Amino acid sequence: MAYVQDLGNDRYKIFVDKEVPEGQPRKRRSKTVTAKSDRALKKAITAFEIQVSKEKPVTLNNVTFSKFADRWMAMHVKPDLSARTYDMYSYQLENQREYFGTMKLAKIRPFHIMEYFDAEKKAGRRSLVSKYSTLNALFSYAFKAEVVDENPMKKVSKPKDEERKRPFKFYDEDNMKLVIKTLNEKAKLKTRVEVKLAMLCGLRLGEIAGLQIQSLNFKDNTIYVDHSLEYSRKLKRLVFGPPKNKKPRTVMVPSTFSTELEIYQQWQKKRKSENIWHPMLDESGEPIDFLFTNFEGYPHNQITISGNWRNFVERTGIPYLNFHGLRHTCASFMVMNDVNFKVIQEQLGHSSLKMTVDTYSHLEKKKRQSAAELFNEVL
Repeated sequence: MAYVQDLGNDRYKIFVDKEVPEGQPRKRRSKTVTAKSDRALKKAITAFEIQVSKEKPVTLNNVTFSKFADRWMAMHVKPDLSARTYDMYSYQLENQREYFGTMKLAKIRPFHIMEYFDAEKKAGRRSLVSKYSTLNALFSYAFKAEVVDENPMKKVSKPKDEERKRPFKFYDEDNMKLVIKTLNEKAKLKTRVEVKLAMLCGLRLGEIAGLQIQSLNFKDNTIYVDHSLEYSRKLKRLVFGPPKNKKPRTVMVPSTFSTELEIYQQWQKKRKSENIWHPMLDESGEPIDFLFTNFEGYPHNQITISGNWRNFVERTGIPYLNFHGLRHTCASFMVMNDVNFKVIQEQLGHSSLKMTVDTYSHLEKKKRQSAAELFNEVL
């Protein structure tokens, strides 16, 4: 039997109880889907019920690391996390299967994991933090699912990041003004809007690609960011899923830019009415009304959007900054204009306030130093 939890914004969580022998505890499976109609939702429920009914029972005490990793990727990572996270976990698991593959998951102890990291260090292999994150996510899920009695990763120290983070680059206020002026004079409407969504609103590249027509609210000058569109190298296709950290957010839009955004939205609707439309379909078979598409309605991916920006920079000769630097520019501008760090965190969609402060607080220190230098005039 199945029942459904409405998550809002056409997203639903389906729960299905698996059949188990009498006397054994109930086992429940869940899956999050997007459905824009009752028919699509019923279709998704039926498909999930069939999927669950065909699943073979697993003896949890004997499940190996590799077998559990397969189930974890299929049941949780692929449907619930971003394409980038799926690719990262897939890549790290290739290495970890070689070490833990045939070991019983429930028998893996902290010492085994410490040995693994010791071997990785001695072999000179990198990305230890990513490998740690992958194992921690897998064992956390296994503990939650009661496949293991405890998460062994809790007793394993996180490796130190072997690579120093390069300082990020951003446009200062003068260059921001130059870029916006050049955009307004020389860029096509679509490129103008894509760039300003990053530089004025702080959206990630995948979030811009994943925006839908209905994401925009011109009454309140806001954008509801609840999806990301990313290309998965492992799956070799575009994946339309939740944003980073799986947390939807409402982003504030400057009123002047909101007017420009509305002009673009109307232009996109007009294109749709005048062309043969072949949109991308969601997992329920329903068309997705993306904000940024080609002339047939198929969405622009991250490579297309960042490529448009790179071509514009080369053509106009403005100072180069990669596309993600536009998002840093948005955050840096807010910091330098005394916007509260909590507000910045919510606008950018960071997982924690600490992450925002750790990333941008050095800008505030520079500002305080500049203020202190003012006293040189009276000395």
